Amino acid sequence: AVANDVCPHATPLGTDRQDEETVLGSTAKATIPAGFTSKCDSASQVTSPGIWYSVIGDGTFVTIDTCKSRLATHGADGSIFAEFDTQISVFVGDCSNGMRCVVGNDDSWYGSQQDCQEQSSVTWYASPGDMYYILVYGKTVADSGDFVLSFSRDRSRTADTGPCEKAEALSIGPLDYLQSTFKHTMVFVPVCGGFSSSAPGRYYTVTGNG
Repeated sequence: AVANDVCPHATPLGTDRQDEETVLGSTAKATIPAGFTSKCDSASQVTSPGIWYSVIGDGTFVTIDTCKSRLATHGADGSIFAEFDTQISVFVGDCSNGMRCVVGNDDSWYGSQQDCQEQSSVTWYASPGDMYYILVYGKTVADSGDFVLSFSRDRSRTADTGPCEKAEALSIGPLDYLQSTFKHTMVFVPVCGGFSSSAPGRYYTVTGNG
């Protein structure tokens, strides 16, 4: 077994106010996390071994990814894949009681992380003083092995900085709008109607007319 295959022994990231860090990890000798098998955001149910990391929020946007984990080459076309298909789930709370899903990801094909392909990338606003626990695991029971985990903080953004301030006004009427979220930034909104968002999106405004 490995030391950080249980939540209370999570390996801390970003200590001493580090804004970037890269670590090597492996789930090969880890166990399937007990009590954390539910689906988290776009990451699927936990059915494979996983290991834990932790981050203390300081009011910045944090990005965690396994995009550098493309360790093996397969196929005559030289296509590059990871040693295994990773997933990342981020929780906030106490390991023994009341953990809540913040954001999760399976495959990060979109936006600036298109080269990440079947690897995983998550970004969220880390509230000051909150402890976040990051679980790295495989997509299926058979998925385990080595990976590279990258951590970064974006101090240029705050909780109030984002695409909402650039919302496009729409006119009321029988109009169709052809739009796209391709190459747009990720949006982070709380649960609304049972759904939360951590994917690229666009904001619009509508002024009521009674």
